[in-house]
Amino acid sequence: MSLKSLTKMLYALSMMALDAIALSAGLLFVVIGVWSLRKRFQKHEEWPLRVQMFMLAGVLGFYLIEITILRVVIRENVMHFIFALLGLLVAGAALYGHIAVSVVSRLMVELLVPDNPAAATTPRLGPAEALERQGNWEGALNEYYILARIYPRNPMLCVRAANNLLKMNRCEEAVAWFERAIKYADKADDNLAIVRRLCDVLESLEQHDRANEALRLFTLRFADHDASREIAAAIERGSGGKRQKQVATPVPDGLVSLEDDPIRSEEE
Repeated sequence: MSLKSLTKMLYALSMMALDAIALSAGLLFVVIGVWSLRKRFQKHEEWPLRVQMFMLAGVLGFYLIEITILRVVIRENVMHFIFALLGLLVAGAALYGHIAVSVVSRLMVELLVPDNPAAATTPRLGPAEALERQGNWEGALNEYYILARIYPRNPMLCVRAANNLLKMNRCEEAVAWFERAIKYADKADDNLAIVRRLCDVLESLEQHDRANEALRLFTLRFADHDASREIAAAIERGSGGKRQKQVATPVPDGLVSLEDDPIRSEEE
């Protein structure tokens, strides 16, 4: 094999390797982007600021790799390079633009309230509560969605969003928000109050096994709580997938809302 033939073969192999790298990186770019959109707009979940900044850094790294490869692969056609670059930028804006907006908005909030630590952790509920008093459940729900993005680990906001969804008979969506509230409620009494409310909704949907599972997870997470033993015993005694009457526990002060008792209000 001549040196020229060997050079051509190596060049062809290098182009194939670059194409494979570009294709793999592009596929990963799209998959993660679609997944992030689903998390944000379907599940209304918000990542911590560090995670979002890490993702944006990954997007920047992706662009550096792709642009470098494009300059090598289609360096002889400037128009193709420009259109490919524009396509990448549009795809990035569509898939990851919401993360960039979230990072910028959260950084602005931190800059605007640097001397008031409470403002950075305490959501302003006035607009949402005003809409609730007017019976505008959809408007209030949108306010809670926004607040939940700013304060993603606040269980009270999740409970309020779930309550508004219940008022609009969107029970399945409310279940997802109650489950999210349970995830972030670290105090046993708070967590149990939300679990009880979730179980009521699940039983109204005739999802008794799912309600039992929510109770079981509580007993595993808070095994030392007084109610855990009673709940575990009730699940054991239960028949036909139906749980026993809920254990009477006081509603914790940490979840008080404009209705005084946000967890029991729908029951009463």
